[in-house]
Amino acid sequence: ANLFLTEDGRVKLLDFGIAQQVAGPRSPGAVDSTETASGAVVGTVAYMAPEQIRGERVDSRADVFALGLILYEMVAGRRPFRGSSELDLAAAILRDEPPALPDPVLDGLVRRCLAKAPGDRFQSAQDLAYALDTLSVPALAGRPGRRRVLLATAVAVAVGAAGLAAGLLLGRETAQGSRPVPRFTRLTFTGDVGAGRFAHDEQRFLFTRRRGDVISIELGRIGTDDTRPLIDSAVFLDVSPTDELLIKKRPDYPHALLGSPGTLSRVPLAGGSPREIASDVTWAAWTPDGKEVAAIRDLQETKALEYPLGTTLYSSPLIGNSLSISQPGDQIAFVERESQHHSRARLALLDLNGTKRTLTRAFDEMGGLNWAPDGKSIYFSASEKGSKLGIWEVTLKGRERQLAVTFDGMLLNDVARDGRLLVNRLTSTQHLAAHRRMEDLDHDLSGLASAALTDISEDGEWVAIENSDPSPGPEYKIYLRRTDGTSPVLLGEGTCPRLSPDGKHVVAGSIVSPERIWIIPTGAGRTRELAAHGLKERRQPMWMPDGRSIVYSGLDARGVRRLHVQDVAGGPPRAFGPEGTTLERYPGSLVSPDGRRIAARDSKGAWILVAVDSGQAEPIPSVRDTDSIRQWTADGRSLYLLAGRVGPTPIDKLNLATGERSQLLELRGHALGLNRGIDKVYLNRGGTAWAYAATELKADLYVVELSVPPP
Repeated sequence: ANLFLTEDGRVKLLDFGIAQQVAGPRSPGAVDSTETASGAVVGTVAYMAPEQIRGERVDSRADVFALGLILYEMVAGRRPFRGSSELDLAAAILRDEPPALPDPVLDGLVRRCLAKAPGDRFQSAQDLAYALDTLSVPALAGRPGRRRVLLATAVAVAVGAAGLAAGLLLGRETAQGSRPVPRFTRLTFTGDVGAGRFAHDEQRFLFTRRRGDVISIELGRIGTDDTRPLIDSAVFLDVSPTDELLIKKRPDYPHALLGSPGTLSRVPLAGGSPREIASDVTWAAWTPDGKEVAAIRDLQETKALEYPLGTTLYSSPLIGNSLSISQPGDQIAFVERESQHHSRARLALLDLNGTKRTLTRAFDEMGGLNWAPDGKSIYFSASEKGSKLGIWEVTLKGRERQLAVTFDGMLLNDVARDGRLLVNRLTSTQHLAAHRRMEDLDHDLSGLASAALTDISEDGEWVAIENSDPSPGPEYKIYLRRTDGTSPVLLGEGTCPRLSPDGKHVVAGSIVSPERIWIIPTGAGRTRELAAHGLKERRQPMWMPDGRSIVYSGLDARGVRRLHVQDVAGGPPRAFGPEGTTLERYPGSLVSPDGRRIAARDSKGAWILVAVDSGQAEPIPSVRDTDSIRQWTADGRSLYLLAGRVGPTPIDKLNLATGERSQLLELRGHALGLNRGIDKVYLNRGGTAWAYAATELKADLYVVELSVPPP
C-alpha cells in the first residue's frame, strides 16, 4: 500500500495490491500472499520487515516495522537502511541498526518499531498511535524552529497512518476471536493531570491538575477541550450522586497528588466553602448512595480503613491508597501491599465485620480500582513481570482476566454506569546523569527508554543500567555505560545489576524467576548462573568487597526471609541476621568496606547494621525510616544518605560513632533540565563521583470503551 498526505492534512492509505489477510484459518499447503509458490518475496524491499525478507509468515507487526521506516525517513530525510542493490539492502535490514535520530525520545520510539524480532516491536498499530500521540506538537515546543516543524509534521502524519493501520489490522485480529479493541477518547492534553471521576451525569468529569507546585481541582465536559478551575490547593478524591465533592486540603508534600495525607473536606460542586470532616486522610470515597464516606487514614505507625468515617474496620501499615465500595454498601475493595518496601500488592475485600478476603494474586504494581456496573466483579489497574499498568477484572470468586493494555500504561479512575472507563494514560521518561568532582560537570546519560541506574564504579568511570523497555521477553536488558556519556554496551539480561569491585563482572537477579542470579562478564567470558540451593527468592544481590562472594535477601522453603552470603565459585549460601531482614529495592552499596557489616531493614522497616559473621544486629542512630542509605565512606566510619525526594535532594553524611549528620551535597537535576527531586543516586566511597536519576511522569485523562464492535 501507499501513503498519501492530502492538501487538507489527511492521511490516505491506497493501493492494496499485495495486502494480505492476517485473520482466519490457514489451509494446509497455503502460501502467504507476500510469498509466491516458488518462494519469491513480493513487495518493495526498502519497506519490508526482516520476517518478510526471510519469506516467513507475517502479521500486523510487519506493518509496524514499515511505518517505523516511513517515520524515520520523514525525520532524517533518508532511509534508515541502505544498499547498492536489493540484496545489499535486504542484508542491511536483517543485520544493521539505523543511525540515531536527532530527537532521543522519538529515536527510542522509532527503534522499537524497527526491532528485528516482531515480539520486540509495538504489538499493535494502536499502541504505536498512542505512543506517537505523546509526541504531539506541544511536546515538541522546545525544539529549534525548523526541527520542531519537521518533527511535528512527521509525528502528525505517523499518528494518522498508525490510526488507519490500527483500524484495519486490529479489526481483523478482533474478528479472529481475540480481546475486543478498546476505543480511546482523549479528554485532556497537558500531561499534568491526576486522578479524576465522572460527575453524576457522566458527561462531565472532575480531576486534579498540577502546574509546577500549584495543585487545583478542575471540571471538564466530554466532547470539548475546555476545562475550568474550581478549587485551588486541593486534591480531588470523589464526587457523590448529588454532586458533592470529597477533597483533600493541605497535603503534607506540595508535589504529591495522591499519596500524602491531608485534611478531608466535603464541598458542593455548585460552590461553597469546604467543610473539614477528617484529618490524616490519604484516600476517601462516597458510598454509592452518597450518604456515607469510607477513608484510609495514615496514623504513622499503621494505616486505618474507616467505614463509616470514624469507625475502623481494618488496620495495617500495608493498606494502599485506593478503595471502592460495593453498590449495596456491604463490601469494600482495597489494595494491600506485600511489604512497605516494594510495590507488589493484591486486591482484597472487606465486609462490615472487618473480615478480609484476598481476591487476586500479587501483582508487581496495583493502582485504581472500581466495582463493575453489575456489581459482580471489580476492575483494577495492575502490572506483572515488568509490564506496563493495564486494566484487569476479577470476579468475587477470584477469577482474573486482562481487559486492556497499552504501550504506556493506564491507571483506572472510574467506571460509568454504561461500562465506560475513565483512566489516566501514563507516560514516564527516566532522566539519568553522572558527575565527577574533578570535572565539576554533569553528563546527561538519558537516551535509553525506561532505563534505571543500579550502580557506579568506584573510580566513577562506569555506571550499570537496567532497561525494561523495549525488551524482547520478560527479562530486562543490562547495560554498562561510561559516565562521560558515550554509548552504552549491552551485557545481557536480568535486573538490578551491580558491578564487582574489579569491574570485570556484574551480578544480576531475575524479574521472571526471583530465585535466579547470574554472574555476567563485562568483557570476554560467559555468563553463568549461581545455584539457588533450594531458596525460593534471592533479591538485590550485591558484591562483598573481596569480589569472591555476594550478599542478598533470600526467602527459604519455609517462607522465612533473611540475609544470605554465597561464594560465587559455588557452594550453598549461608543465612545470617534476624528473620524478616530485607534489602530495599534498588539499594545503595550497603556492605561496609571491610565486609564485616551490612546496612539493612528489619521486619518493621527500621534501618539496622547486621554483622556478617555473627548475625548480630544493632540500630543505626540518627537514621530515619524515610532515609535511603546509599554508600559507606572509604574508612567505614560514616554513611551517605539520600535524605528526601521532594524538591532539591540533599545527600547527608552520617557519622556512626557520634550520630552527627552533615550535608555532603545537594542534587537539583540541572543537567536533566529538571528542578525536582531525585529518585535514585549512587556514589563512590570517596564521595567524588555520583550518578542520579529522576522520573518525569506525564498523565492525561481518557475515556475507554471496552466493548466496541470491530471496525
